Order: sequence, then C-alpha cells, then structure tokens
Amino acid sequence: MVGDAEPELAQLLGAAVHPWDSPDVPAKLGGLIFCTSRDPHDDVALHALRWLRLAGPKLRTGGGVLRLVIRGDGRFSSGCAPAGAAIAGLVKTAGHEWPEVDCRVIDAGEPVASERLADEIHREGPVETALADEARGLFLVHEPQPATVPPLNLPARSLVVVTGGARGVTAACALAVAATYRPTLLLLGRSPLPEVEPDWLQSLVEPPAIRKALIARAASPQTPRQIETACQRVLADREIRANLRRIADAGAAVEYRAVDVRDAAAVAATLSECRARFGPVRGIIHGSGVLADKLLLDKTDEQFRSVYETKVKGLESLLAACAGDPLAFVALFSSSTGRFGRTGQGDYAAANEYLNARARRLAVKLPECRTVALNWGPWEGGMVTPALRQLFAAEGVGLIPTDAGAKLLVAELSASNGPAEVVVLGPPPAEPTRYPATVEKIPVLADHVINRRAVLPVALAVEFLADAAVRRYPGRRFAGVEELRVLKAVTAPAELIVHVDPPVRTGERMACAARIEVEGRTCYRANVVLEAAPGWHRRALPFDLPSTDSCYRTDLFHGPAWRAVDRVVSCDGSGIIVSARTAPPAADWLPGGELRSWHGDPLALDSVLQAVIIYTQRELGLPSLPTGFAGLTVAAVMEPGPVSIEIRVTHSTASSVRADAVARDAAGRIILSVTALEHICSGGLSSAFARNSLAGAEA
Repeated sequence: MVGDAEPELAQLLGAAVHPWDSPDVPAKLGGLIFCTSRDPHDDVALHALRWLRLAGPKLRTGGGVLRLVIRGDGRFSSGCAPAGAAIAGLVKTAGHEWPEVDCRVIDAGEPVASERLADEIHREGPVETALADEARGLFLVHEPQPATVPPLNLPARSLVVVTGGARGVTAACALAVAATYRPTLLLLGRSPLPEVEPDWLQSLVEPPAIRKALIARAASPQTPRQIETACQRVLADREIRANLRRIADAGAAVEYRAVDVRDAAAVAATLSECRARFGPVRGIIHGSGVLADKLLLDKTDEQFRSVYETKVKGLESLLAACAGDPLAFVALFSSSTGRFGRTGQGDYAAANEYLNARARRLAVKLPECRTVALNWGPWEGGMVTPALRQLFAAEGVGLIPTDAGAKLLVAELSASNGPAEVVVLGPPPAEPTRYPATVEKIPVLADHVINRRAVLPVALAVEFLADAAVRRYPGRRFAGVEELRVLKAVTAPAELIVHVDPPVRTGERMACAARIEVEGRTCYRANVVLEAAPGWHRRALPFDLPSTDSCYRTDLFHGPAWRAVDRVVSCDGSGIIVSARTAPPAADWLPGGELRSWHGDPLALDSVLQAVIIYTQRELGLPSLPTGFAGLTVAAVMEPGPVSIEIRVTHSTASSVRADAVARDAAGRIILSVTALEHICSGGLSSAFARNSLAGAEA
C-alpha cells in the first residue's frame, strides 16, 4: 500500500505501507494499492508513475491487482484533490496496457468503513466505482443538446484568454466564440508569431514544391529531417495566419502571444499587459496539450512532466493570473482519454483527470462562473493523424466533426446549470470490430473440439457480440441478446468480424442488430441489448469448485477448461437441473487482452447449453447442439463460485428441443435467463463428439 496512512485498512489487507517518494517494491508482489487523501502532494502523480514502472512487471507476472483508493470527500466530489484524481488516469491506462492486472479506481469518500473498503478492493468491478449507500459504477448517460440555449452574458470586446495557439481544434473553438460574442481574444501559443513569407515562397502550395524551394534557398546543406521540419513550420505558420484572419473577419479583436503557459510569471505579465489595454479577463478556454505516447513501463519522468505540466501547470498559471478577474466562464479541454484511459497515454490521461477534478472544485468556488471540463473524444482535426484515425476506427471510436464540436462548446458555455464535467464523443463509425479466433489467442478453444476442429462456443460468440456493441457505445452495460441465431459454426483459426448497426432506443435501453462474419459469411446474428447502468462487481479472488467428469465421459465433448458442470441434480421428461460454476477472469482465457473483462459469464452460459445436451442424450438418446435462442438476459452480478442451472423443456420432437433456462448463484438470485433455447438433435453428432481433441498438427 502506497500513500497516506491507512493502518486499519493495511491490517485488514495484510499490506505493508510505503510513502509516495520511496519506491521499494518487494520481491513478491500480489497487489499495489494507492491511497490518497484530501490534500496529496502536487507531485503525487509522478510518484505513482515511478511506483508503476517498478511494480508493473511483477504485477503482470503474478496477475495481481492495482487499486487507487481516494478518501477525503471522494473522487467525484468538489472536495477531491486534483493531484490525487490524476492518478486515476494512470490506473485506467494500466488497465489497457496490462490486461493480466485487475485495475480499478475506488472512490471511498470519508464515511466508508475500512472493512467495507477492504471487501471492495478484493472485488472485480467497473474501472471506476463510487461507494455511497451501495457501490455504483460510472456510466455514460446520453444528453442531447437542447435546440436553443440562452446566450452567455458576455459583452462585446470582453477579454477572453485561449491557450493552445491558433491552430487545430482550439482555433475552431475560438472562431465559434468569436462569431457568437465578438470578444477580444488573446491567443497564447508556443509558436512565435509568424513573419510574412518571402515572395519566393508565397506562391508555393504543395509540400514537395516547398521542400524543393527550401533546399535551393538554404545557406548550407540541410538534412532531410531539417528540411521536413522547416516545411512543417511553413505550413503551421500559414495555418496560424489564416486562422487569425478568420477570427478577425468573424467580428472579434484578436491578439496573439508566444508564451509557455507553464511559466506562471510569463503568463501573469502577458495578462497584466493585455488587461491594461482591454479590461479584465472574462473568460478562459484552456486548450493547450501535447502528446508523447509511450508505455507506462517505458515513460520517463521528463516525458511525463512535459505532457502533464502543459495542462496542469498551464491551468494553474492562468487561474493565478486571473484570481481577481470577474470570470464569466472557464472551459477546460479535457479528453476522453482521461475518462477511459488509453494505451501509451498515461501522462495525458492523468493530466486530463486533474482538469476534471479541478473543474468540479472551481464550479463550487465560483458559482457565478460557468465552469466545465469537456472530455473530448478525438476530433476530425487536431492531433488525430491518419494512423490514429485508423486506430480509432478499429476501436469503434467516432471522430467529432469540427464545426459540430465548436458549436457544442458555445452551447456548453451558456449552460449555466450544466455539470462541471461532460464527455463528448463523435458518432460511432460504421467499421466493424475484429477479433482473432485462434488456439494461440484463445487457448480454451483447444478444449472445445468437435470432429477434430476447434469450434467457437456460442457463449464466447455472445461475449464478442457484447464487446463490439459496448465498444461502439461506451459507458453502457451489456444486458443480454435477443433472437440469437447460429447460422454456421465457426472453426479456428478464423478472424471474427463483428458488425453492430445503429440502435433502436427505448428510453435508456438500446437494442443493436449485430452479426459475426467470417470470410464474408454471416455465422451468428442477434440483437444486442445495452442499458445505461453501471457494470458488475465481481470478486477478484479465485473460487474453485471440485468437479467430476462423469458427464464428460459419456454425454459431452468438452475439454478441461469447459468442464463446469459438477453434477446432475435431476433429469426427467420435463427438464434437467445441474450444478455448475462461473468462469475465471477473462485474462485467463484471452491472455492477449482481446476482452478486458466478461460482459456476462461465458462458462455459466455454456453450462446452460451443456445441460441441454445432457438432457437430449439421456432423455432422447441423441446428442445435440444449439442453433439459437429468443432471448438472453444478464440479470445480476455473477460472483465466482457455484451456479444452479434449471432447464425447463417447453417443446420436444425427435430431432429438436426447445427450452427455457435460469441460472442462480449461491444466494438463489437469478444471474441469467435464456428463453426459447433451441437445440437440434442428430445421431451423426456422436462420432463428432468422440473426436474431441485436435489433430496432431493443429494441437
């Protein structure tokens, strides 16, 4: 345990307590728990990174847990210290980079007892959880923009400070503010104010022609990198000049200053000069940001400071310089990277989480000032390169249209009663999500073999359908599927291409038509149901049931990983009852991290399907396989441990069975239910079931 003293909690967990600034990782490490209080040190996020660099390899090797526990007034309150909240960005990024490690942020607040907190630390659950009367995970709620909003009370020529220069996203937003309010915009950027181009350069438009002219005019031989840097500088300067003209043409007065926003003295001096000319500062748009992507284990202190301090120190420099000004609004350009985490961007996520927490504090401190941290998703412009565009598309992340994003900013500035933190995402792209289905990527496929071929289980197909839908509509919980149909068995190796169509909404419930394609042929189709609700809590500690293999010698083809049915409690013409168990963590079955966590429970669902096969073998004398079902409802948290499965047969012929099923946990709660489950029976499956190991070359 690292951070502020929690002796009672440490005793309950059997953990040693270490200070922030003394990274000392023991030889054996099962978990790393960061604890912050109301006022942690300003460099606490950097100290956390140092701990992660040292502890990461051991956590990954041992499949350990990583937790951030925030005391004080809690993570999501105005009393949360921004420096402590920043660590949440590192923890969420670790969850992306280290799929073997169970990473969570727990907002404990002041009143939570240590016993309850210790219990929560031992659980799987949503990446972020707030403990109030009951544990609750964070989730997104769709909030459409109102058709009209009253304008902000901002007189013309009011001084508005905009950091981030006169390029990209920041410039687009500055232009929208200029057109709406005709203020005086003071743009602060790192680049010096561009000089007028020489005559020989002004007529050149295409980069090859610019590079050729730069080479010809160079006073000394230049390397290709030097020429490319000079060419990009020419293009950047042109963008700055063009944007300054556009802002002026929109009716605003505009001033540009080259200032390092991390330099508090330079920022204060610049604002003092402009305040004397234009009056007090009435608004702040903090859009500065840089990227230096690198994995947590490889990220240096210097790289972290460069990214983190541009946003954090830049904001504090602005707020200090404007402490006496009558601010009408403060808009902080945060990022969805802070909300969700992102591989390689731990420093950027931490910086934006700081901004989110700072906005909540400011909203309370300055009630007459509209304060909002906008967690922007990626924009069509800005820092999104062609390579990043492809990556976002593969992840199901849409891009925010530039004009729409700028208009949304203006609307948020006018939302006087709006929240201090909002998440803004672009429309989901239509590109499908791809998953490799190979024995190398999913080793448990070697235990699901029919006729010497590794076959994708229906239960895993449901998980991939659910995951693709949640990726496309993040922040929602998988609640089940409707009208699932198995059109063709998928055998490994294969690439699963999962298409998710736009949803049909009923309140906060969404149903998305989805399908799995392999080599252009639809193999599965279903409607995936998503709800605006927190994800599940699930205990992270393993729970193993003693199992017997009698059913697997006579009735079933499943190998060790899928042998979850412990015993048959009863079986007659009306149905079958079996006892089984839940799945291990997703990382155990998909070590490559294709699924970070289960959306349902594939082993519990597969045990339902296995129970029907046992029924048809014993009552009809025939093996069977599932062809689909009308509905699957994931109803409650699935704690690792025993599951009771009850199958009620509703229709039976010589070649098919239809049944309904429920699975209950040890407390008797229904954790999932299946309606109108259909199995096709065939004597020909007997020989295929018997050949339930891979051929030598495939194995």
